[in-house]
Formats: sequence, structure tokens, C-alpha cells
Amino acid sequence: MRRHLASIVAVVLCLALLPTAAQARPAGPGAAPAGTAWVTSVLPAAPGVPASPQHVATSVAVGGDGSVDIVRASVTSFGDVTATWSAVLYTMRPGASTASVARVFSSRSARSFPFVVAGRDGSAAVVLPASNGAQVLRRAAGRATWSPLTSIKGLEAVDAGIAKNGTLTVAWADNRSLYARVAGAGADWSPVQKLVTGVTSGPLRQEEYSIVDLAVDPSGAASLAFVHNDQASSVPTKRAVVTTRVAGRTTFPSVRSFTTLTSGASQVKVAQAAGKSVVAWGRQSGPGVLARVKASSTAAWGAASTLSGSGVLRGLVGASGGRVDLVLDGGGLRARALGSGSDATWSSMRLVDATTRAGELDLVHRSQAEPLALYSVSGSTGDRQRLARARTDGTVWAPADLPTPSAITWPGAIGGSGTGHAAMVLSPAGGSVVVAVWR
Repeated sequence: MRRHLASIVAVVLCLALLPTAAQARPAGPGAAPAGTAWVTSVLPAAPGVPASPQHVATSVAVGGDGSVDIVRASVTSFGDVTATWSAVLYTMRPGASTASVARVFSSRSARSFPFVVAGRDGSAAVVLPASNGAQVLRRAAGRATWSPLTSIKGLEAVDAGIAKNGTLTVAWADNRSLYARVAGAGADWSPVQKLVTGVTSGPLRQEEYSIVDLAVDPSGAASLAFVHNDQASSVPTKRAVVTTRVAGRTTFPSVRSFTTLTSGASQVKVAQAAGKSVVAWGRQSGPGVLARVKASSTAAWGAASTLSGSGVLRGLVGASGGRVDLVLDGGGLRARALGSGSDATWSSMRLVDATTRAGELDLVHRSQAEPLALYSVSGSTGDRQRLARARTDGTVWAPADLPTPSAITWPGAIGGSGTGHAAMVLSPAGGSVVVAVWR
């Protein structure tokens, strides 16, 4: 997901995907079956949205029933700190051949852009940041309408996830403090849980903004990481904490801080996979990417593992069968994986792409043990889109499923359900915006 102004890069993405008659497959009754080929269609234009704004964020969420929800945000004007944006929410029901415009939004926010998340049951939620907080919209499984929840007041960073029973969890940072709350299917918000109280001395600067990363698995178990500048001393220092929640709970226990995290984490991601919690991070005070693993039901984390002596953490994702995949950028795109079940031993390093530095990257699971990475690369002929797929045993990554990429104009995005469904949004240079669904 592309949620933060600070993470916008100059590289822009695209791919020309052309549907064929062989790709068209009829949808079965009930929940959509797992796919066998990419089926493409054009996203319709949204009334009232400028034809050529600066597009900066695309978010794709795929439900376990094959439903697809898409948010595309475009900046219409920049201020000193905030930006004004317009966003279009598209929805594709299971078996639908095209996407339709569900809602159009506009707002002004300092750092975060709108994004969408989906649950295994097919429910979904959209988070719409604004300068004074965020509005949250929710769609129940099997429904087409979106209903607002009570707005969240004040935030710097925000993330969300949905359990298979439709329970929505949202975590956000407000002036260096961390909060979380849940909303059951058809219910309003629970009371706010305050997990961290940050020191507020001194003015906020852009580089001091918080990082929040939340992962929720179908059972409702969750992992939550938070990084912010602790200004208790005269010299602000990065502070990172993590907490996990077991299935059936709606609150998180006290946060845990690691010495190696506190030393200056600049990238932190969490994953949740079949009762297994993973936190991975990169440090400002030294090179490398590290990780810890534990059973979500226990308090004790395993020892820190150095996954790479150099490089940048780019993606971390878990599947309901216990598979966890990590991608980092350093000497090319490389990956390591944890096996299914309670396996906590990382595989050896696998090469995804020899490109020395890739553009924005999305990492998802199309099925329980099939990771996909969508990313861009730059070359003498311009920027290109690539898709890579790993074997289910994690031993080999290779190019997958896509025709030869073309020069690209806007960022793309991919979403996966973990049940065999996936969808991508791509923008061929000079062409219409395309959505490709794995059917």
C-alpha cells in the first residue's frame, strides 16, 4: 500500500496487459473459485475527478470470496506541509467482469493517503486520512454499500486489518502516541486502547513522523509495530516497540521494546501467519535487516536473526498456513522465507531480480504458499513493471504471468487474498488504467 507522502518515489509504474479469449472464464456460483489466468478490464473514469492530476497512491484489496476493492488517490495541490487529494473507490464483486465507481472522495492530509483492506469473508474497509484525523468506511461481506464508522481524531500514521469474522482493527499514531480500537461486524468502535504515550516536547518535523504497521490474520490474531521519535532527552532518538494479540482478543497487551530496535529502527514491518508473529526491521545505527519470531500465544520472542548484513527491507507478508516471506533490496531484490506451521527457521537467501535497485514494491500471497512481488525497475529504455513469483517451497523466484512490460506512467499495485485470488492495477504509458484479476 502507498499511504505516506514521505515514501513517494519518482519511479512510476505500468504494464500493458491485453486480455485474450482464452483468459475469459465463467464465474461459479457463490464464492468465486481460485483463478487460473489474468483477466483484464479498464477502470472507468470517475465524474468530477481531474483528468491529469499527479497520481501518487494506489491500494488494492482482495477478499477471500474473490471480491476486489481499489482506491486510487491523486494530488491536486501541494501546501507547505499538507496536500489536497482526490480519491476514487472502485469495487468488483465476485465474478464481475468490470469494476464500478463506488465513491469519490477529496480531502487534505499531512502525510497519509487513503487505502483499502479486505477480509477473508469478503468484507472491506477504507481509511480516508484528513488533516484532523481520518474517516473509516466499512462494507459488510456480500454487500455493495459502504457505511461510515465514527471518525478517528488526529493521526500521523495509520494501518488496518480485518479478521475472517469481519472484525476490523485500526491502529494509529497521534503526536508520538499509539492507539488501537476494533469494530465487530455490524458493530461500532470499541473503546480506544492507548498503548504508548509519547513525549511531546518540541515541534514536530517531517522526519519525526511515526511508523505504524499492523498485520491481522483470519483468526483475529495480530501483530503491531510502532516507531517514533522519543524526545524525552535533548537529542531525539528513534524508539520502536511491538505487541501481539491472540485470536479472540480485542485488545493488545503491553508493548515490548528490543535493544536492537531501539538503537534506531528506520524500517519496521510485522507479519501474522497461523498463530506465528514476525517482526523485521532495519537500523539507522548499523547496516542490515533483522527479525524475531514467536508464537502469538506466548510472550517470549525468539533471538534476533540477521537476515542480511546490508540492504533495505521492502516487504514482509504472512499466510494463514504459516508461510512468511520477506523481500529486501540490496545487491538486487532478494528474499527469505519461513515454512508453514510453527517453523521459525529462515531459508537461505533467494534471488528475486538482479536489478540493483527496484522502484516501489508490493508483496502479497495469492494462495497460502505462493508469494507474488510487483515492482518497477529503471533502465536505458525507461521504467518497466515486473512481476515475480516463488515456488510454494520458497526455493526459487522467477518472472511470472505477465507479458513483456512497457514504459510506465503511474504506480501500480497488487493485492492477494491467500485463497487463490489476486488483482493488479496498472497504467500503460498513454493508455487507460487497467485492472487484472486472477480468475
